[in-house]
Amino acid sequence: MKKHVFLVRHLTHKQRMTGLVLLTAGLAPLLLLSCVTSSIINDSAGTDITQTGPIITLENPTANIPIGDNHLAWYTYRDAGDGGSSTITKNDEKTPGKAEIIHSFSGDVTTKYRYGYAGVVIALLAEELQTDLKNAAGLRFMFSGDGRAYRFSVDTSNVKDGNTFGQEITAPQNPKEVIILFKDLQQNDWEGSPHVPFDAGLITQLKIQTVGQPISSFNFKIWNLEIVH
Repeated sequence: MKKHVFLVRHLTHKQRMTGLVLLTAGLAPLLLLSCVTSSIINDSAGTDITQTGPIITLENPTANIPIGDNHLAWYTYRDAGDGGSSTITKNDEKTPGKAEIIHSFSGDVTTKYRYGYAGVVIALLAEELQTDLKNAAGLRFMFSGDGRAYRFSVDTSNVKDGNTFGQEITAPQNPKEVIILFKDLQQNDWEGSPHVPFDAGLITQLKIQTVGQPISSFNFKIWNLEIVH
C-alpha cells in the first residue's frame, strides 16, 4: 500500500493572502506543500488543494487554548495523483448568533485507484502553537457526520515515511465533542517502517481521512478545535 505524506511549511503573509499553494511530488524541501505519490499532481489532474483562511473561530474555556483564526489553513486532498477518481468538497457554515464556523466536507471514494481515499489537512501556521502543543494532553473538537469511521492523525516532523500517529474516530449523526489524547495515538505496523517517539511539539498539521473503499457518499463536519491541557 502506498504511503502519502503531506508536509506544510509556514506560509508568508503574502502567500496566505494570494492563496498560492505549490504542489508536486518529491520536492518537499523546496515547496510549501508536497505530496509523495506515484506522479506529479496538479490542478489539471483534478486534485483539490484549496486554502481557505482565516477559517475558524473558537471559544476560550479556561482550561484550554483556542487556535486563533490566523493560525490555521485547511486543504482538501484526494487520490487523483494516483489515478483515482474520489472526490471531496469543502463548505463553511456559519451558525446564526454564534461566532464559530462549521467546516463541512462531503464526497465519495472510488476504487479506480485500489486504495482510494479523500481527506482534509489542517495546517498549523503559527510557530507558537508548537510550544502550546508540546505540553498539551491532546486536542478536542466538535464533530458530526454520517456515522462512518475516519482516521484522525497528526503529522510530526520526525516521521519521514508517512506512518503518522493517529486513531480512528466516528462521525456521529448528532454533534459530539471528540477528545484526542496524544498518549492514545499510534503508528501503523507497516513492514520496514520504524516507530519513532511521539513528540507533540513536533506536530506540523492534522489530518482527517476516509477509511475503506468504495464509499458511495461520505460527509462530516468539524468545528471548535482546541488544545487541551
